[in-house]
Amino acid sequence: MSFPGRRAWIKGALGGLAAFSVVGSGGSSLHDRPERGHSILGGGVVRPLAGRQVLVLGAGIAGLSAAYLLEAAGASVTLVEARNRIGGRNFSVRDGMLLPHPDGTRIARLPTAGRVEAGPTIFLPSHRHALFYAQAFEVAREPIGGGAYSREAEPWRPIAGMAAFATAFHDRLAAKTLFMQEVRRIDQSAERADVTLQDRLTGHVQAVSADFAVVTFPVALLASLPMAITDEFRHFLRMRSAQTISLVSDGSRTASRFEGSSLATPLFRSVRGMGREGRGPRGGDVVVDWQAQPYSRGAFVQDGGTGRRGPAAIGQGRLLFAGDGVSDLPGWQEGALRSAHAAVSQIFSHAPVQALHVPVQAL
Repeated sequence: MSFPGRRAWIKGALGGLAAFSVVGSGGSSLHDRPERGHSILGGGVVRPLAGRQVLVLGAGIAGLSAAYLLEAAGASVTLVEARNRIGGRNFSVRDGMLLPHPDGTRIARLPTAGRVEAGPTIFLPSHRHALFYAQAFEVAREPIGGGAYSREAEPWRPIAGMAAFATAFHDRLAAKTLFMQEVRRIDQSAERADVTLQDRLTGHVQAVSADFAVVTFPVALLASLPMAITDEFRHFLRMRSAQTISLVSDGSRTASRFEGSSLATPLFRSVRGMGREGRGPRGGDVVVDWQAQPYSRGAFVQDGGTGRRGPAAIGQGRLLFAGDGVSDLPGWQEGALRSAHAAVSQIFSHAPVQALHVPVQAL
């Protein structure tokens, strides 16, 4: 990967003269506008994190985008992932894939060649970070509003599947990706972040350290992971990882039939509506139980209208946290992208450059 290549696509996305600033905490930051982050990191004039080492834990969308931004800022990045793939809950299931399940591993069987999106399926028009990356990386998109909206207001998705969005980040990384490495413990000192890894194949345990660690695990995992964080933040994680099930209805006659019946009744009606394949599937069924996925332990965080919104990123000394679960937009990949930008912005506040304004001529 070459940085001149990044300048080329920044020119296409931004054009003209881009001005940027790297400021300390309390000033403007990367996550305010996606194009600001790219003009800072892609211009090649200043690399404020040159010589710094950063561990990025988790190769979901938050981890991939954080690694991309950090690397472009000059940091030496190591990406750590417990699975044998990238994407996290961004997961396009294809025929023949092995899927963990509560009663064992199952093989995905699709009736025709294709895919099933087991995780996120759409982006909204308001997801400007996602749109910016898709345009910059030339990820082919298609609207899915069915003509009900104007083209600018339509939800969209990558034509090649959601996995293409994650792959676009990973393909542009020079960082080494350590797959099948489970994080067992996270510690920190005033100068370093220390992480204990265990190889899932060999059982080998090793300790790695860096100037910073960006932790992007789902909150259900963070809440129980041994790590050096404050009690207040651990309480926040536990509150966010609590599981609730709710039924929301519009009060219609159909809704009242569901609300006033046993659990078996609506399930029976739903299965009956699926036809013969739903009542007795003989193939073509794909079930992804996110609770059974060992490095997800649940689908996604939903705020639930409680008003307990997570900060865009939370810094705990040398540890920075990112992901949709700690973002101000939980449950969406856009939230993961925002939090990654914010985490990198917080690392910038530790960099030697505290207040720098440099004009960058797009090449």
